[in-house]
Amino acid sequence: MDIQFDGTFSKEDYKSSVKLLNSSITKKPGLNIDIWIVLVVIGIGMMLWGFRTMFVELDLNSGTFIIAFGLVILVYGVKTRTAIDKAWEEINKNTTKFEGTITEEFLDIRSSNSETKILWAAFSGYGAYKQVIVLIHNNQGQIFSRSMFKNEEDWIQFQKLVSQKLNVIFKVQKPRLSNLAIIYIIINVLFVALVLISLHKNGAR
Repeated sequence: MDIQFDGTFSKEDYKSSVKLLNSSITKKPGLNIDIWIVLVVIGIGMMLWGFRTMFVELDLNSGTFIIAFGLVILVYGVKTRTAIDKAWEEINKNTTKFEGTITEEFLDIRSSNSETKILWAAFSGYGAYKQVIVLIHNNQGQIFSRSMFKNEEDWIQFQKLVSQKLNVIFKVQKPRLSNLAIIYIIINVLFVALVLISLHKNGAR
């Protein structure tokens, strides 16, 4: 039975596809924390350390330097977080609505200015995450979201067909905290707590 699809993907679908394409099955599951979170935490930690140096140890020059360095890391982390939003804005400008037909032999993908037929054998694999399936063709991802299918039956049929025709090469795996990661988190929490306590004691004098 042929499956029809129509529409385009949303910003959330795009974010899911980015997360998916950064999750090769060859990678071992780890802490799975976005880099921007790490940068923001480090930046805030350094700024707190700088304030402690200034007001507890009364070292104005060193404290100012540490705060400035932490602020740079914090700003870079925030910019990294917004990079995906900027990428989406650019993609959204150039993305047109497309439609097509999915058969046992090929995918027929049509837009306002093109039509492409791709045999299943031409795809190198796929990944699925949340309401998104990404098919890999010529090292590029073709995004299909649930919203592009008329009903749940068509979406399920598409999922089954994809799993029969292609191998999974991208998968968002469940995060697993290693012992080293747990120790790292505890150390950071204790460090921040000590800084806050020091600031509080100094303010109470």
